[in-house]
Amino acid sequence: MKSNLSIAGLVLATFAATSASYGRDDECASFTIEQLAAIQDGQTYVYRRPTGWEPFSSVAALNLGGATTLRMFHVVRPFSGVDRSGILVVKSNRPAVDTDKEDVTKRVHLAREGVPADRDCKPPAYFPSEGQWVSTRAYEDYHDYPAPDTAALRQDGNEKTIRSFHFEYKSGAQRKCVRTDNDSPDARPWNSNSNRAQFSFNERVVSSGMHSAWRLEYPVPSPFVGAAENRTRAVKYQTEAGLACVGFSLKVVPVEYTIRINDLEGREAPPSNRRLPEKRWP
Repeated sequence: MKSNLSIAGLVLATFAATSASYGRDDECASFTIEQLAAIQDGQTYVYRRPTGWEPFSSVAALNLGGATTLRMFHVVRPFSGVDRSGILVVKSNRPAVDTDKEDVTKRVHLAREGVPADRDCKPPAYFPSEGQWVSTRAYEDYHDYPAPDTAALRQDGNEKTIRSFHFEYKSGAQRKCVRTDNDSPDARPWNSNSNRAQFSFNERVVSSGMHSAWRLEYPVPSPFVGAAENRTRAVKYQTEAGLACVGFSLKVVPVEYTIRINDLEGREAPPSNRRLPEKRWP
């Protein structure tokens, strides 16, 4: 991916749910019942004029003529037809260029949508609607390593900001209230993945779980090297009548960059507890 222009990251994420008759005022409102029935879990769509919604593959494939704001949505369907709630993690960044300053290459922007407390779960901590920035080092220490305390996390209140960003919710997969940054293995010892690992920008961590503690002394190459405009957004959703459209908008210029989406509650067909792979574009 090559770029000599700066792009903005994700600036908005909302979710909407269907009714039993598929009637609603969200991103899927223009689809027919037959079209909605064909939409698969994990698909992502982008709105284009004048044709309307179409499957998204990459920004480059859109052949944009200039700066624009893309309307997009990600599809979530429940397990075995049973409606479910969950959390989407939307991560984005672009290749860094020589003119980028450290405030866009050495930081990660955290944002989340309104997250009402689930019954019997602790209410979310206050987090500003405009989001907050933390250092890439602190973000990586927290999500890629089992690091309870590092110099990067102590600096500038990074750890407090990260912990305030995360929140507790009712997990159907784990059948209890858990935090989005829960680092307990899904199934010890053969499945060391976790909620917290899904926030990583390192593909290996996302798929296999966090690094061992000794890696802090001999860290692997950072996934933020050569990247800029790093952003992470958490969005809470609820499916109804078998579907939820989780929408977001993305301000772009005609260059390529990467979007990653992880569903904290996404699992393979029951009774498997294996997480679904990260969705990545391109």
